[in-house]
Amino acid sequence: MASTFAAAGPPPPGVTPNFIDPPDTLYCAIITTTSLIISITSVFAVCRLVARGMTARISLDDYLLVVAWSINVGYNAVLIWQSKTGFGRHLWDVRASDAVLISQQSWALELIYCPLMWLAKASLLFHLQGIFAPLKSGAVFIAIQVLIWANLAFYTAIFIAVIFMCSPQEKIWDSSITSGHCLNRNAEILAAGIFNCVSDVFIFVLPLWAIWHLHLSLKHKLGVSGVFLTGLVAVSSSLGRVIYSFRSTKTSDTTYVYAQVSLWTLAEIASILLCICFPAMPLFYKVVFRRKMLLRNGSYGSKPRRYRRQTTGAHQLQQQQQQHSLPPAGSMSSYWRKDQCYSCRSGAHCVLHGDATKSDCTTNIHGWSSGGTDEGITASIARGIGIARTHDGVDGIHQTISIELTSKRESAESTQDLV
Repeated sequence: MASTFAAAGPPPPGVTPNFIDPPDTLYCAIITTTSLIISITSVFAVCRLVARGMTARISLDDYLLVVAWSINVGYNAVLIWQSKTGFGRHLWDVRASDAVLISQQSWALELIYCPLMWLAKASLLFHLQGIFAPLKSGAVFIAIQVLIWANLAFYTAIFIAVIFMCSPQEKIWDSSITSGHCLNRNAEILAAGIFNCVSDVFIFVLPLWAIWHLHLSLKHKLGVSGVFLTGLVAVSSSLGRVIYSFRSTKTSDTTYVYAQVSLWTLAEIASILLCICFPAMPLFYKVVFRRKMLLRNGSYGSKPRRYRRQTTGAHQLQQQQQQHSLPPAGSMSSYWRKDQCYSCRSGAHCVLHGDATKSDCTTNIHGWSSGGTDEGITASIARGIGIARTHDGVDGIHQTISIELTSKRESAESTQDLV
């Protein structure tokens, strides 16, 4: 039984253990970091889900995001509890009795970490698949699938290794047990850190590689690439985790060094969650704030209404087709004038044809104006993101389209984002 009054580890020469108010501790850093991460990731996750929900675009990556975010809140809560026990102090400033509880909490965090990281990365990868490989074919799709399943295999293996780290299992957290045997915990932590760093690099490079192989001007490539630069934080955090994981193998001051590893882990998880949420922020702005501004200014008219995508209103589409002699749903014929550079399928996602560098062009669509007039709709490229390779031999990209409905009586905005 660990003594209540004994230190968990021997202090350096000339240092007296301090269990009450140790001079050097990471407690404040842990509390501040966890509080900020829970707050920031919660806000951006809600914004993404609201934007996706209001445009009927909830998909698998959103469900995975919700589960990952929920587990992340629990992960941060356990870390806060652990820091109040003494995690983040030097080992000689921790009571031996508290060290047992800290070891149990660390074991629990390692178990939580494995599904959390896979869910977060899987959500991000499925999101990238929806943007860059919606047809589930091509090199980008294959790369995404390899990353998803490779991460699943690795984290499953680590999860099993953590469960059966020692035999008997109590030996994981109770150093007084001399019988039995344990796996090399430092090797497991270091291996997890290295794998994370490598996979984060691949996930960060993947969308940039896809973007720079599209037929876009340099300006647009840089603009779209900027949205994914949050991935640099994930890569930097995972690299920091590797460095401090390596340091942990060279010291016995585990309660302090492992706390430093945990701080880098928090940053890595948070940056991955934010990478998932950031691309949806332009869409959130459009469907929430700009809609409110239009309603406040009375630009929707006396009877405001929400304009849905044409693919969700078959009856409305049929009426428009009859009134304006538009081609039937699913037709490859263009809804746009011949001298313009965009075409649509059933009023859904617009595809850029021909010279893809003409991504700043504007055009009119016949048949979608309100008020029974034939003024058309002015469409232009929005500054949002959401691009993917086209198919059927068409050389171009799916673009984020902002469509502004105009007539003598009212105006509204409908988005065609792919986020």
